[in-house]
Amino acid sequence: MREAVFERAYPLIFRSAQVRSAAAVVNGAVLLDDRQDLEQELLTCVWQALSKYDPARAGLRTFIELVVRTQFTSMLRLRRRLPEFESLGEQNVAGEDGFREMELRADVRRALADVSLFDRAVALSLTECSAVETSRHMGVSRAAVYRAIGRLRLALSVIGLAGRPRRCVACRRKSDRRSRTGHQEARP
Repeated sequence: MREAVFERAYPLIFRSAQVRSAAAVVNGAVLLDDRQDLEQELLTCVWQALSKYDPARAGLRTFIELVVRTQFTSMLRLRRRLPEFESLGEQNVAGEDGFREMELRADVRRALADVSLFDRAVALSLTECSAVETSRHMGVSRAAVYRAIGRLRLALSVIGLAGRPRRCVACRRKSDRRSRTGHQEARP
């Protein structure tokens, strides 16, 4: 029954949702990008409410307008209560340092796109915690975190964001022995 009523009601619902969402965009209550999402939510709400429709109490158009109006008002109130966060990509860039920061962000994002989800989670956690705290929070061993750090370093070095070069332990031992014995390496 609800589907049969919905087919008759769909043009009325769609028109009412379009009028309300367009007015909200003009008033600045809703962004243009969010308009279609809002209309779709209103369509869904009316479809769910059609099971409560009683033709003896009101006409279909009146019922639809009432449901759309109350749901639309509730959605706008909810949007006002939710805090808005500024996207990292939309920050104002001022001066040379701002451009460097944006380039660095883009490079890091590109490097993290090529690593596993686990490595990305480790990288994100390391922005706020130490390696030990990261292993504790994620419930993995410290060795797993350090292996992920190694893979992250490799991914960053591939795109040219390597820090100071890190030599392996064996290479450090060889150079320490050479410096103690006064041995000079042959240079080409």
